[in-house]
Amino acid sequence: MNYFQPYSLPADQAVLAAWDSQLAELAECPALVTALAKHREMLPRFAESYMRLRALPRGTRRALQRKLARARELISIQPEWQRKLAGSLAGAALLLALAQSASATTMTVTTNVPDIKRDKKCSLIEAIINAKKHRRVHTDCPAGSGTDTIVLPGNTVFTFNKMEPSYIQSYNGLPTVTSIITIEGNGSTLRRNSKSQFGLVDVNSTGNLTLKNLTISNWQDQNFSAITNRGKLTIVSSTISGNMGYEGGAIYNSSGAIAAIENSTISGNSARRGGGIHNYRGTIIINNSSISQNTAAFSGGGIRNVGGHAEINNSIISENRAIAPKYYSGHGGGIDNIGTAAYLLITYSSIAENLASGGIRSTNKYRPRPAGEGGGIYNGFRSTVTISNSSIFSNTAETPVNGYIARGGGILSSAGGDLRISNSTVSGNTAISGVPAKAYGGGIFSCVFQITSSTIADNRANVGGGIWSCESSSRLELARSIISGNQADKGAEVHNGFSSSSKQHLAVNNFNLFGNNGDPGVVGVTPGASDIVPGSGIMLDDIIAPLADNGGPTLTHALAAGSLAIDAAPVDSDCPATDQRATPRPQGGGCDIGAFEK
Repeated sequence: MNYFQPYSLPADQAVLAAWDSQLAELAECPALVTALAKHREMLPRFAESYMRLRALPRGTRRALQRKLARARELISIQPEWQRKLAGSLAGAALLLALAQSASATTMTVTTNVPDIKRDKKCSLIEAIINAKKHRRVHTDCPAGSGTDTIVLPGNTVFTFNKMEPSYIQSYNGLPTVTSIITIEGNGSTLRRNSKSQFGLVDVNSTGNLTLKNLTISNWQDQNFSAITNRGKLTIVSSTISGNMGYEGGAIYNSSGAIAAIENSTISGNSARRGGGIHNYRGTIIINNSSISQNTAAFSGGGIRNVGGHAEINNSIISENRAIAPKYYSGHGGGIDNIGTAAYLLITYSSIAENLASGGIRSTNKYRPRPAGEGGGIYNGFRSTVTISNSSIFSNTAETPVNGYIARGGGILSSAGGDLRISNSTVSGNTAISGVPAKAYGGGIFSCVFQITSSTIADNRANVGGGIWSCESSSRLELARSIISGNQADKGAEVHNGFSSSSKQHLAVNNFNLFGNNGDPGVVGVTPGASDIVPGSGIMLDDIIAPLADNGGPTLTHALAAGSLAIDAAPVDSDCPATDQRATPRPQGGGCDIGAFEK
Protein backbone atom coordinates (compact mmCIF):
# COMPACT_ATOMS: atom_id res chain seq x y z
CA MET A 1 0.00 0.00 0.00
CA ASN A 2 1.42 3.38 -1.00
CA TYR A 3 -0.16 6.40 0.68
CA PHE A 4 2.21 8.73 -1.15
CA GLN A 5 1.97 7.55 -4.75
CA PRO A 6 2.76 10.40 -7.14
CA TYR A 7 -0.29 12.55 -7.73
CA SER A 8 -0.58 14.27 -11.08
CA LEU A 9 -3.15 16.47 -12.68
CA PRO A 10 -3.50 14.72 -16.06
CA ALA A 11 -4.49 16.50 -19.22
CA ASP A 12 -7.58 14.32 -19.58
CA GLN A 13 -10.09 14.59 -22.40
CA ALA A 14 -11.95 17.46 -20.74
CA VAL A 15 -8.73 19.44 -20.37
CA LEU A 16 -7.62 18.76 -23.94
CA ALA A 17 -11.03 19.75 -25.26
CA ALA A 18 -10.86 23.00 -23.27
CA TRP A 19 -7.33 23.64 -24.58
CA ASP A 20 -8.33 23.06 -28.21
CA SER A 21 -11.38 25.28 -27.83
CA GLN A 22 -9.29 28.06 -26.32
CA LEU A 23 -6.68 27.88 -29.09
CA ALA A 24 -9.41 28.15 -31.72
CA GLU A 25 -10.81 31.24 -30.02
CA LEU A 26 -7.35 32.84 -29.76
CA ALA A 27 -6.94 32.77 -33.54
CA GLU A 28 -8.50 36.24 -33.45
CA CYS A 29 -5.64 37.53 -31.25
CA PRO A 30 -2.24 36.99 -32.97
CA ALA A 31 -0.33 38.53 -30.03
CA LEU A 32 -1.59 35.84 -27.69
CA VAL A 33 -0.83 33.09 -30.19
CA THR A 34 2.73 34.42 -30.40
CA ALA A 35 3.02 34.46 -26.61
CA LEU A 36 1.84 30.85 -26.42
CA ALA A 37 4.34 29.77 -29.08
CA LYS A 38 7.20 31.07 -26.92
CA HIS A 39 6.33 28.75 -24.04
CA ARG A 40 6.38 25.05 -24.84
CA GLU A 41 5.52 24.24 -21.24
CA MET A 42 2.15 26.00 -21.56
CA LEU A 43 -0.07 22.92 -21.99
CA PRO A 44 1.08 21.22 -18.72
CA ARG A 45 0.66 24.52 -16.88
CA PHE A 46 -2.75 25.03 -18.47
CA ALA A 47 -3.79 21.49 -17.46
CA GLU A 48 -2.69 22.00 -13.86
CA SER A 49 -4.41 25.38 -13.61
CA TYR A 50 -7.60 24.06 -15.25
CA MET A 51 -7.87 21.11 -12.84
CA ARG A 52 -7.21 23.32 -9.82
CA LEU A 53 -9.79 25.87 -10.87
CA ARG A 54 -12.36 23.16 -11.57
CA ALA A 55 -11.89 21.81 -8.02
CA LEU A 56 -12.52 25.17 -6.34
CA PRO A 57 -15.90 26.21 -4.91
CA ARG A 58 -17.80 28.46 -7.32
CA GLY A 59 -17.50 31.58 -5.14
CA THR A 60 -13.74 31.18 -4.68
CA ARG A 61 -13.26 30.52 -8.39
CA ARG A 62 -15.24 33.61 -9.37
CA ALA A 63 -13.18 35.77 -6.98
CA LEU A 64 -9.97 34.47 -8.53
CA GLN A 65 -11.30 35.12 -12.06
CA ARG A 66 -12.03 38.75 -11.09
CA LYS A 67 -8.43 39.12 -9.91
CA LEU A 68 -7.13 37.65 -13.15
CA ALA A 69 -9.17 40.14 -15.16
CA ARG A 70 -7.02 42.96 -13.79
CA ALA A 71 -3.75 41.19 -12.88
CA ARG A 72 -0.70 43.39 -13.46
CA GLU A 73 1.44 40.38 -14.41
CA LEU A 74 -0.57 40.14 -17.66
CA ILE A 75 -0.12 43.74 -18.75
CA SER A 76 1.18 42.63 -22.16
CA ILE A 77 -2.25 41.19 -23.02
CA GLN A 78 -4.84 43.54 -24.48
CA PRO A 79 -7.24 44.51 -21.64
CA GLU A 80 -10.35 43.42 -23.52
CA TRP A 81 -8.85 39.95 -24.13
CA GLN A 82 -7.69 39.69 -20.53
CA ARG A 83 -11.23 40.42 -19.30
CA LYS A 84 -12.76 38.06 -21.87
CA LEU A 85 -10.49 35.15 -20.98
CA ALA A 86 -10.99 35.65 -17.25
CA GLY A 87 -14.73 35.14 -17.72
CA SER A 88 -14.45 31.43 -18.60
CA LEU A 89 -12.89 28.47 -16.79
CA ALA A 90 -10.56 27.58 -19.68
CA GLY A 91 -9.64 31.21 -20.28
CA ALA A 92 -8.82 31.76 -16.61
CA ALA A 93 -6.63 28.65 -16.65
CA LEU A 94 -4.77 30.05 -19.67
CA LEU A 95 -4.23 33.39 -17.90
CA LEU A 96 -2.82 31.60 -14.86
CA ALA A 97 -0.45 29.62 -17.08
CA LEU A 98 0.65 32.80 -18.86
CA ALA A 99 1.16 34.62 -15.56
CA GLN A 100 3.47 31.86 -14.41
CA SER A 101 5.53 32.18 -17.60
CA ALA A 102 5.49 35.93 -18.20
CA SER A 103 8.85 37.63 -17.78
CA ALA A 104 9.96 35.09 -15.18
CA THR A 105 13.20 35.84 -13.33
CA THR A 106 15.38 33.29 -11.56
CA MET A 107 17.38 34.48 -8.56
CA THR A 108 20.06 32.25 -7.05
CA VAL A 109 20.68 32.71 -3.33
CA THR A 110 24.42 32.53 -2.63
CA THR A 111 24.53 32.74 1.17
CA ASN A 112 22.78 30.97 4.04
CA VAL A 113 22.73 34.19 6.07
CA PRO A 114 19.27 35.63 5.42
CA ASP A 115 20.09 39.21 6.48
CA ILE A 116 20.36 42.35 4.34
CA LYS A 117 24.05 43.10 3.72
CA ARG A 118 26.07 44.75 0.98
CA ASP A 119 28.46 41.82 0.66
CA LYS A 120 28.01 40.88 -3.01
CA LYS A 121 26.05 37.82 -1.87
CA CYS A 122 22.36 37.42 -2.71
CA SER A 123 20.44 36.60 0.48
CA LEU A 124 16.93 35.14 0.69
CA ILE A 125 15.48 38.32 2.19
CA GLU A 126 17.11 40.51 -0.47
CA ALA A 127 15.77 38.27 -3.22
CA ILE A 128 12.20 38.46 -1.89
CA ILE A 129 12.38 42.26 -1.59
CA ASN A 130 13.60 42.59 -5.18
CA ALA A 131 10.86 40.20 -6.32
CA LYS A 132 8.06 42.08 -4.61
CA LYS A 133 9.36 45.52 -5.68
CA HIS A 134 9.95 44.43 -9.31
CA ARG A 135 13.30 46.23 -9.28
CA ARG A 136 16.85 45.93 -8.01
CA VAL A 137 16.42 47.37 -4.52
CA HIS A 138 19.39 45.34 -3.30
CA THR A 139 22.19 45.16 -5.84
CA ASP A 140 23.41 41.75 -4.66
CA CYS A 141 20.36 40.11 -6.36
CA PRO A 142 18.72 40.57 -9.79
CA ALA A 143 15.63 42.73 -10.19
CA GLY A 144 12.27 41.02 -9.85
CA SER A 145 9.84 40.81 -12.75
CA GLY A 146 6.54 39.93 -11.11
CA THR A 147 6.90 36.16 -11.54
CA ASP A 148 10.10 35.06 -9.83
CA THR A 149 11.83 31.84 -8.83
CA ILE A 150 14.29 32.00 -5.93
CA VAL A 151 16.68 29.05 -5.87
CA LEU A 152 18.30 28.10 -2.57
CA PRO A 153 21.60 26.21 -2.25
CA GLY A 154 21.07 22.49 -1.69
CA ASN A 155 20.71 21.00 1.81
CA THR A 156 21.55 24.24 3.59
CA VAL A 157 20.25 25.51 6.94
CA PHE A 158 19.04 29.11 7.01
CA THR A 159 18.92 30.36 10.61
CA PHE A 160 16.83 33.41 11.51
CA ASN A 161 17.81 35.24 14.70
CA LYS A 162 15.48 38.22 14.43
CA MET A 163 12.43 39.60 12.67
CA GLU A 164 12.88 41.54 9.50
CA PRO A 165 13.65 45.27 9.97
CA SER A 166 10.58 47.17 11.20
CA TYR A 167 10.46 49.40 8.11
CA ILE A 168 9.43 46.35 6.07
CA GLN A 169 6.58 45.81 8.55
CA SER A 170 6.39 42.06 8.10
CA TYR A 171 6.74 41.07 11.77
CA ASN A 172 8.09 37.77 10.44
CA GLY A 173 11.43 36.30 9.50
CA LEU A 174 10.79 37.04 5.80
CA PRO A 175 9.22 40.07 4.08
CA THR A 176 5.51 39.93 3.26
CA VAL A 177 4.90 38.27 -0.11
CA THR A 178 2.88 40.48 -2.46
CA SER A 179 3.76 39.02 -5.88
CA ILE A 180 4.21 35.62 -7.54
CA ILE A 181 7.22 33.91 -5.97
CA THR A 182 8.45 30.31 -6.04
CA ILE A 183 11.15 29.26 -3.59
CA GLU A 184 13.01 26.15 -4.78
CA GLY A 185 14.38 24.75 -1.55
CA ASN A 186 16.59 21.94 -2.86
CA GLY A 187 16.35 20.21 0.51
CA SER A 188 17.22 23.27 2.59
CA THR A 189 15.78 24.23 6.00
CA LEU A 190 14.38 27.55 7.24
CA ARG A 191 14.41 27.73 11.05
CA ARG A 192 14.15 30.27 13.83
CA ASN A 193 16.88 30.37 16.50
CA SER A 194 15.91 33.20 18.80
CA LYS A 195 14.31 33.96 22.15
CA SER A 196 12.05 36.38 20.30
CA GLN A 197 8.86 34.90 18.89
CA PHE A 198 7.93 35.47 15.26
CA GLY A 199 6.62 33.56 12.26
CA LEU A 200 8.28 32.84 8.94
CA VAL A 201 6.18 34.63 6.34
CA ASP A 202 2.89 36.37 5.54
CA VAL A 203 1.36 36.04 2.05
CA ASN A 204 -0.95 39.00 1.51
CA SER A 205 -4.07 39.14 -0.67
CA THR A 206 -2.11 39.85 -3.87
CA GLY A 207 0.64 37.35 -3.04
CA ASN A 208 1.17 33.92 -4.58
CA LEU A 209 3.87 31.87 -2.85
CA THR A 210 5.03 28.38 -3.80
CA LEU A 211 7.41 26.50 -1.50
CA LYS A 212 9.13 23.43 -2.93
CA ASN A 213 11.39 20.84 -1.30
CA LEU A 214 11.83 22.79 1.93
CA THR A 215 11.81 22.09 5.66
CA ILE A 216 10.28 24.80 7.87
CA SER A 217 10.78 24.33 11.61
CA ASN A 218 10.91 25.96 15.06
CA TRP A 219 8.85 29.03 14.24
CA GLN A 220 6.94 30.31 17.24
CA ASP A 221 4.47 33.15 17.66
CA GLN A 222 1.70 33.59 20.22
CA ASN A 223 -0.42 35.54 17.74
CA PHE A 224 0.37 34.10 14.31
CA SER A 225 1.43 30.91 12.53
CA ALA A 226 4.67 29.86 10.88
CA ILE A 227 2.95 30.69 7.56
CA THR A 228 0.00 33.07 7.29
CA ASN A 229 -1.77 32.99 3.94
CA ARG A 230 -4.17 35.68 2.80
CA GLY A 231 -3.64 35.08 -0.93
CA LYS A 232 -2.47 31.92 -2.65
CA LEU A 233 -0.09 29.38 -1.13
CA THR A 234 1.26 26.12 -2.57
CA ILE A 235 3.39 23.68 -0.55
CA VAL A 236 5.07 20.93 -2.61
CA SER A 237 7.32 18.09 -1.37
CA SER A 238 8.05 19.92 1.87
CA THR A 239 7.99 19.37 5.63
CA ILE A 240 6.56 21.86 8.12
CA SER A 241 7.28 20.62 11.64
CA GLY A 242 7.87 21.69 15.22
CA ASN A 243 6.20 25.10 14.93
CA MET A 244 3.84 26.84 17.37
CA GLY A 245 1.15 29.43 16.73
CA TYR A 246 -2.14 30.74 18.04
CA GLU A 247 -4.45 29.36 15.35
CA GLY A 248 -2.59 26.99 13.06
CA GLY A 249 0.84 25.98 14.29
CA ALA A 250 2.08 25.44 10.73
CA ILE A 251 -0.39 27.31 8.49
CA TYR A 252 -3.16 29.86 8.98
CA ASN A 253 -5.29 30.16 5.84
CA SER A 254 -7.40 33.31 5.93
CA SER A 255 -10.82 34.21 4.54
CA GLY A 256 -10.87 33.94 0.75
CA ALA A 257 -7.32 32.55 0.61
CA ILE A 258 -6.40 29.40 -1.33
CA ALA A 259 -3.83 26.89 -0.10
CA ALA A 260 -2.71 23.67 -1.79
CA ILE A 261 -0.51 21.08 -0.09
CA GLU A 262 0.96 18.26 -2.17
CA ASN A 263 3.32 15.40 -1.28
CA SER A 264 4.17 17.10 1.99
CA THR A 265 4.27 16.49 5.75
CA ILE A 266 2.76 18.72 8.44
CA SER A 267 3.89 17.22 11.76
CA GLY A 268 4.66 18.00 15.37
CA ASN A 269 3.14 21.50 15.32
CA SER A 270 0.97 23.00 18.06
CA ALA A 271 -1.56 25.78 18.56
CA ARG A 272 -4.56 26.66 20.66
CA ARG A 273 -6.78 25.71 17.74
CA GLY A 274 -5.75 23.90 14.59
CA GLY A 275 -2.53 22.31 15.75
CA GLY A 276 -1.31 21.76 12.20
CA ILE A 277 -3.56 23.91 9.98
CA HIS A 278 -6.26 26.48 10.71
CA ASN A 279 -8.48 27.27 7.71
CA TYR A 280 -10.78 30.24 8.37
CA ARG A 281 -13.29 30.62 5.54
CA GLY A 282 -10.65 29.89 2.95
CA THR A 283 -10.07 26.97 0.60
CA ILE A 284 -7.50 24.30 1.34
CA ILE A 285 -6.73 21.25 -0.81
CA ILE A 286 -4.46 18.50 0.51
CA ASN A 287 -3.14 15.75 -1.77
CA ASN A 288 -0.80 12.84 -1.02
CA SER A 289 0.28 14.31 2.28
CA SER A 290 0.57 13.47 5.97
CA ILE A 291 -0.87 15.59 8.80
CA SER A 292 0.45 13.86 11.91
CA GLN A 293 1.39 14.28 15.57
CA ASN A 294 0.09 17.83 15.80
CA THR A 295 -1.54 19.14 18.99
CA ALA A 296 -4.28 21.69 19.69
CA ALA A 297 -5.06 22.94 23.17
CA PHE A 298 -8.79 23.04 22.39
CA SER A 299 -9.89 21.76 18.98
CA GLY A 300 -8.66 20.48 15.65
CA GLY A 301 -5.48 18.64 16.57
CA GLY A 302 -4.50 18.17 12.94
CA ILE A 303 -6.78 20.55 11.01
CA ARG A 304 -9.42 23.09 12.01
CA ASN A 305 -11.76 24.17 9.22
CA VAL A 306 -13.99 27.10 10.25
CA GLY A 307 -16.63 27.98 7.68
CA GLY A 308 -14.23 27.10 4.86
CA HIS A 309 -13.85 24.53 2.10
CA ALA A 310 -11.38 21.71 2.76
CA GLU A 311 -10.55 18.73 0.55
CA ILE A 312 -8.28 15.86 1.57
CA ASN A 313 -7.29 13.24 -0.98
CA ASN A 314 -5.01 10.21 -0.71
CA SER A 315 -3.60 11.47 2.58
CA ILE A 316 -3.07 10.45 6.20
CA ILE A 317 -4.41 12.33 9.24
CA SER A 318 -2.87 10.46 12.18
CA GLU A 319 -1.76 10.70 15.81
CA ASN A 320 -3.02 14.25 16.27
CA ARG A 321 -4.39 15.45 19.61
CA ALA A 322 -7.02 17.93 20.81
CA ILE A 323 -6.21 18.08 24.52
CA ALA A 324 -8.55 20.44 26.34
CA PRO A 325 -7.54 22.26 29.54
CA LYS A 326 -9.80 22.74 32.54
CA TYR A 327 -13.54 23.26 31.91
CA TYR A 328 -13.36 22.84 28.14
CA SER A 329 -14.05 20.13 25.60
CA GLY A 330 -11.45 18.63 23.30
CA HIS A 331 -13.02 18.57 19.83
CA GLY A 332 -11.73 16.86 16.72
CA GLY A 333 -8.50 15.07 17.51
CA GLY A 334 -7.77 14.72 13.80
CA ILE A 335 -10.08 17.30 12.19
CA ASP A 336 -12.47 19.93 13.55
CA ASN A 337 -14.99 21.02 10.90
CA ILE A 338 -17.25 23.79 12.20
CA GLY A 339 -19.09 26.95 11.23
CA THR A 340 -21.89 27.84 8.86
CA ALA A 341 -21.22 26.44 5.40
CA ALA A 342 -18.06 24.61 6.47
CA TYR A 343 -17.45 21.77 4.03
CA LEU A 344 -15.00 18.90 4.35
CA LEU A 345 -14.44 16.30 1.64
CA ILE A 346 -12.26 13.25 2.36
CA THR A 347 -11.40 10.71 -0.35
CA TYR A 348 -9.01 7.74 -0.43
CA SER A 349 -7.55 8.78 2.93
CA SER A 350 -6.90 7.40 6.41
CA ILE A 351 -7.95 9.12 9.66
CA ALA A 352 -6.16 7.07 12.32
CA GLU A 353 -5.01 7.08 15.94
CA ASN A 354 -6.16 10.60 16.75
CA LEU A 355 -7.36 11.64 20.20
CA ALA A 356 -9.84 14.19 21.52
CA SER A 357 -9.84 14.48 25.29
CA GLY A 358 -10.28 16.61 28.39
CA GLY A 359 -6.75 17.01 29.64
CA ILE A 360 -7.26 18.13 33.27
CA ARG A 361 -9.72 16.70 35.76
CA SER A 362 -12.39 19.02 37.06
CA THR A 363 -15.03 18.57 39.73
CA ASN A 364 -16.42 22.12 39.80
CA LYS A 365 -20.11 21.45 39.39
CA TYR A 366 -20.84 25.04 38.41
CA ARG A 367 -18.83 24.94 35.20
CA PRO A 368 -18.84 22.67 32.14
CA ARG A 369 -16.76 19.58 32.63
CA PRO A 370 -14.22 18.42 30.10
CA ALA A 371 -15.45 16.20 27.32
CA GLY A 372 -13.76 14.31 24.53
CA GLU A 373 -15.67 14.59 21.26
CA GLY A 374 -14.85 13.40 17.77
CA GLY A 375 -11.61 11.47 18.21
CA GLY A 376 -11.01 11.39 14.46
CA ILE A 377 -13.37 14.06 13.11
CA TYR A 378 -15.65 16.61 14.77
CA ASN A 379 -18.34 18.11 12.52
CA GLY A 380 -20.20 21.04 14.01
CA PHE A 381 -23.41 22.99 13.56
CA ARG A 382 -24.41 23.70 9.92
CA SER A 383 -21.27 22.00 8.63
CA THR A 384 -20.90 19.13 6.18
CA VAL A 385 -18.44 16.24 6.06
CA THR A 386 -18.38 13.94 3.03
CA ILE A 387 -16.17 10.85 3.28
CA SER A 388 -15.61 8.37 0.47
CA ASN A 389 -13.19 5.50 -0.13
CA SER A 390 -11.47 6.17 3.18
CA SER A 391 -10.68 4.55 6.54
CA ILE A 392 -11.33 6.06 9.97
CA PHE A 393 -9.70 3.73 12.47
CA SER A 394 -8.14 3.53 15.95
CA ASN A 395 -9.24 7.01 17.06
CA THR A 396 -10.32 7.82 20.61
CA ALA A 397 -12.69 10.30 22.27
CA GLU A 398 -11.78 10.16 25.95
CA THR A 399 -12.55 12.00 29.16
CA PRO A 400 -10.64 11.76 32.45
CA VAL A 401 -11.93 9.86 35.48
CA ASN A 402 -13.88 12.84 36.80
CA GLY A 403 -14.86 14.06 33.35
CA TYR A 404 -18.30 14.11 31.88
CA ILE A 405 -19.07 12.61 28.47
CA ALA A 406 -17.21 11.14 25.53
CA ARG A 407 -18.89 11.11 22.13
CA GLY A 408 -17.87 9.88 18.72
CA GLY A 409 -14.67 7.89 19.02
CA GLY A 410 -14.24 7.93 15.25
CA ILE A 411 -16.58 10.73 14.12
CA LEU A 412 -18.90 13.17 15.87
CA SER A 413 -21.41 15.11 13.78
CA SER A 414 -23.49 17.36 16.00
CA ALA A 415 -27.05 18.62 15.68
CA GLY A 416 -27.35 20.69 12.54
CA GLY A 417 -24.32 19.03 10.96
CA ASP A 418 -24.50 16.77 7.92
CA LEU A 419 -22.43 13.58 7.64
CA ARG A 420 -22.22 11.51 4.45
CA ILE A 421 -20.13 8.35 4.23
CA SER A 422 -19.77 6.03 1.26
CA ASN A 423 -17.46 3.13 0.39
CA SER A 424 -15.55 3.63 3.63
CA THR A 425 -14.49 1.79 6.79
CA VAL A 426 -14.97 2.93 10.39
CA SER A 427 -13.14 0.46 12.61
CA GLY A 428 -11.47 0.09 15.99
CA ASN A 429 -12.51 3.50 17.35
CA THR A 430 -13.37 4.03 21.01
CA ALA A 431 -15.36 6.44 23.18
CA ILE A 432 -14.19 6.25 26.82
CA SER A 433 -15.65 8.07 29.82
CA GLY A 434 -14.77 7.99 33.49
CA VAL A 435 -18.48 8.20 34.26
CA PRO A 436 -20.44 4.96 33.70
CA ALA A 437 -22.75 4.97 30.68
CA LYS A 438 -21.47 8.36 29.49
CA ALA A 439 -19.56 7.26 26.39
CA TYR A 440 -21.66 7.37 23.23
CA GLY A 441 -20.95 6.28 19.66
CA GLY A 442 -17.70 4.37 19.57
CA GLY A 443 -17.56 4.55 15.79
CA ILE A 444 -19.97 7.34 14.92
CA PHE A 445 -22.03 9.83 16.93
CA SER A 446 -24.29 11.67 14.54
CA CYS A 447 -27.55 13.59 14.39
CA VAL A 448 -27.94 13.57 10.61
CA PHE A 449 -26.20 11.03 8.46
CA GLN A 450 -26.28 9.03 5.27
CA ILE A 451 -24.09 5.92 5.24
CA THR A 452 -23.90 3.74 2.13
CA SER A 453 -21.79 0.74 1.13
CA SER A 454 -19.60 1.06 4.21
CA THR A 455 -18.29 -1.17 6.99
CA ILE A 456 -18.69 -0.18 10.67
CA ALA A 457 -16.90 -2.77 12.83
CA ASP A 458 -14.94 -3.34 16.02
CA ASN A 459 -15.79 0.01 17.65
CA ARG A 460 -16.50 0.43 21.40
CA ALA A 461 -18.54 2.66 23.70
CA ASN A 462 -20.93 2.43 26.66
CA VAL A 463 -23.91 3.19 24.44
CA GLY A 464 -24.00 2.67 20.68
CA GLY A 465 -20.78 0.82 20.02
CA GLY A 466 -20.96 1.23 16.24
CA ILE A 467 -23.39 4.14 15.81
CA TRP A 468 -25.26 6.41 18.21
CA SER A 469 -27.91 8.62 16.62
CA CYS A 470 -29.22 11.77 18.27
CA GLU A 471 -32.60 12.35 19.81
CA SER A 472 -33.30 15.26 17.45
CA SER A 473 -32.47 13.56 14.18
CA SER A 474 -34.50 14.26 11.07
CA ARG A 475 -32.63 12.29 8.39
CA LEU A 476 -30.82 9.05 9.16
CA GLU A 477 -30.13 6.56 6.39
CA LEU A 478 -28.25 3.27 6.35
CA ALA A 479 -27.89 1.47 3.04
CA ARG A 480 -25.91 -1.60 1.92
CA SER A 481 -23.62 -1.37 4.94
CA ILE A 482 -22.16 -3.82 7.44
CA ILE A 483 -22.58 -2.87 11.10
CA SER A 484 -21.16 -5.82 12.99
CA GLY A 485 -18.71 -6.75 15.74
CA ASN A 486 -19.05 -3.50 17.68
CA GLN A 487 -19.32 -3.52 21.48
CA ALA A 488 -21.45 -1.60 23.98
CA ASP A 489 -23.58 -2.13 27.08
CA LYS A 490 -26.59 -0.84 25.13
CA GLY A 491 -26.98 -1.02 21.37
CA ALA A 492 -23.73 -2.75 20.47
CA GLU A 493 -24.22 -2.07 16.77
CA VAL A 494 -26.67 0.85 16.65
CA HIS A 495 -28.41 2.88 19.34
CA ASN A 496 -31.14 5.14 17.98
CA GLY A 497 -31.72 7.83 20.60
CA PHE A 498 -34.92 9.26 19.13
CA SER A 499 -37.62 8.84 21.78
CA SER A 500 -40.70 9.09 19.58
CA SER A 501 -42.63 5.81 19.40
CA SER A 502 -44.52 6.91 16.31
CA LYS A 503 -41.58 6.95 13.94
CA GLN A 504 -38.30 5.12 13.88
CA HIS A 505 -36.39 8.08 12.36
CA LEU A 506 -33.75 5.73 11.00
CA ALA A 507 -34.18 4.57 7.41
CA VAL A 508 -32.98 0.98 7.00
CA ASN A 509 -34.49 -1.91 5.00
CA ASN A 510 -31.89 -1.37 2.29
CA PHE A 511 -29.68 -4.48 2.25
CA ASN A 512 -27.77 -3.79 5.48
CA LEU A 513 -26.16 -6.45 7.65
CA PHE A 514 -26.66 -5.99 11.41
CA GLY A 515 -24.83 -7.85 14.21
CA ASN A 516 -23.85 -11.52 14.34
CA ASN A 517 -24.70 -14.79 16.12
CA GLY A 518 -28.45 -14.21 15.93
CA ASP A 519 -28.33 -10.78 17.61
CA PRO A 520 -28.79 -7.60 15.53
CA GLY A 521 -27.35 -5.54 18.41
CA VAL A 522 -29.70 -2.61 17.87
CA VAL A 523 -31.82 -0.36 20.10
CA GLY A 524 -34.61 1.76 18.62
CA VAL A 525 -34.13 0.18 15.20
CA THR A 526 -36.07 -2.52 13.43
CA PRO A 527 -34.16 -4.19 10.56
CA GLY A 528 -36.23 -4.39 7.40
CA ALA A 529 -37.11 -7.31 5.18
CA SER A 530 -34.09 -6.76 2.91
CA ASP A 531 -31.67 -6.38 5.83
CA ILE A 532 -29.66 -9.36 7.13
CA VAL A 533 -29.22 -10.51 10.72
CA PRO A 534 -26.73 -13.42 10.77
CA GLY A 535 -28.13 -16.51 12.46
CA SER A 536 -26.92 -18.28 15.58
CA GLY A 537 -23.35 -19.50 15.23
CA ILE A 538 -22.44 -17.07 12.46
CA MET A 539 -19.76 -14.95 14.11
CA LEU A 540 -17.90 -11.81 13.02
CA ASP A 541 -15.04 -13.87 11.56
CA ASP A 542 -17.55 -15.55 9.28
CA ILE A 543 -18.57 -12.15 7.91
CA ILE A 544 -15.39 -10.05 7.63
CA ALA A 545 -11.65 -10.49 8.10
CA PRO A 546 -9.55 -8.25 10.39
CA LEU A 547 -8.61 -4.76 9.22
CA ALA A 548 -5.67 -5.11 6.82
CA ASP A 549 -3.97 -3.95 3.65
CA ASN A 550 -6.07 -5.59 0.95
CA GLY A 551 -4.85 -3.35 -1.85
CA GLY A 552 -5.67 0.27 -2.58
CA PRO A 553 -4.51 3.30 -0.58
CA THR A 554 -6.42 2.50 2.64
CA LEU A 555 -7.02 -0.37 5.06
CA THR A 556 -10.18 -2.46 4.66
CA HIS A 557 -12.04 -5.43 6.14
CA ALA A 558 -12.08 -8.10 3.42
CA LEU A 559 -15.16 -10.30 3.25
CA ALA A 560 -14.69 -13.79 4.64
CA ALA A 561 -15.17 -16.78 2.36
CA GLY A 562 -18.87 -17.54 2.21
CA SER A 563 -19.81 -14.28 3.94
CA LEU A 564 -23.51 -13.42 3.96
CA ALA A 565 -22.56 -10.01 2.55
CA ILE A 566 -21.33 -11.45 -0.76
CA ASP A 567 -23.69 -10.76 -3.69
CA ALA A 568 -26.39 -9.82 -1.15
CA ALA A 569 -27.54 -6.59 -2.84
CA PRO A 570 -28.95 -6.16 -6.34
CA VAL A 571 -26.94 -4.79 -9.23
CA ASP A 572 -28.85 -1.59 -9.84
CA SER A 573 -28.29 2.17 -9.77
CA ASP A 574 -27.53 2.01 -6.03
CA CYS A 575 -24.65 -0.41 -6.57
CA PRO A 576 -21.48 1.78 -6.62
CA ALA A 577 -19.19 1.46 -9.64
CA THR A 578 -16.25 0.55 -7.37
CA ASP A 579 -15.52 -0.45 -3.77
CA GLN A 580 -13.31 1.39 -1.26
CA ARG A 581 -10.17 0.17 -3.02
CA ALA A 582 -11.45 1.29 -6.45
CA THR A 583 -12.06 -2.36 -7.38
CA PRO A 584 -14.97 -2.54 -9.87
CA ARG A 585 -18.38 -3.69 -8.65
CA PRO A 586 -19.91 -6.21 -9.00
CA GLN A 587 -17.47 -9.12 -9.01
CA GLY A 588 -20.21 -11.75 -8.91
CA GLY A 589 -23.90 -12.09 -9.55
CA GLY A 590 -24.79 -9.36 -7.05
CA CYS A 591 -23.33 -6.30 -5.38
CA ASP A 592 -21.57 -7.03 -2.06
CA ILE A 593 -22.69 -5.29 1.13
CA GLY A 594 -20.10 -3.06 2.80
CA ALA A 595 -16.97 -1.26 1.64
CA PHE A 596 -15.26 -4.33 0.15
CA GLU A 597 -16.21 -6.16 -3.05
CA LYS A 598 -14.93 -9.74 -3.01
